[in-house]
Amino acid sequence: MRAGRLNSTLRSNYRLFHEFLCDKKVPIVVVITHLEGEVREMDDWWKRNEDSFRRCGIHVAGHACITAIKDNYEKQYEESRTTIRKLVKDFAADGQNLACAPWNDPNGGDNLDWFVSFTCKLKGLLKGNWKLHAKKDVVPRLERCGMSRDIAKQLARRIKNVVVEGTT
Repeated sequence: MRAGRLNSTLRSNYRLFHEFLCDKKVPIVVVITHLEGEVREMDDWWKRNEDSFRRCGIHVAGHACITAIKDNYEKQYEESRTTIRKLVKDFAADGQNLACAPWNDPNGGDNLDWFVSFTCKLKGLLKGNWKLHAKKDVVPRLERCGMSRDIAKQLARRIKNVVVEGTT
């Protein structure tokens, strides 16, 4: 995201991705760009704005404050590349620091219940239980993401047509 104020679109997109698509079970990270103008360190932006994320209900497992501009900002650009690599390594599926990942059992075993649950929901959706899902799950979640009820119903109908009936 571009550095600046948190807005309703960001909150809606976060809810859509984190709550609706990932069922609150996948760690979310945020990358804040356009921070080449920070006086001391680019991460100072996060220190000033982290509480705003929490107050808006946006909870992230990690963050990176970066610049993507190489010209005139060589030092910050190289620092940004290192920061992004570390963030990806720490939170990617094959990374070493995955304590908050849903598949990582705190007791040292494998916990794939979240994936099994997701797969079962998807299977039910594909087998034709769409009406139940659309009314009880999809429409209210889309409304929570900032969609009007009418638009959420339209989207649910279009998804149903593609997923269940194979049309567009």
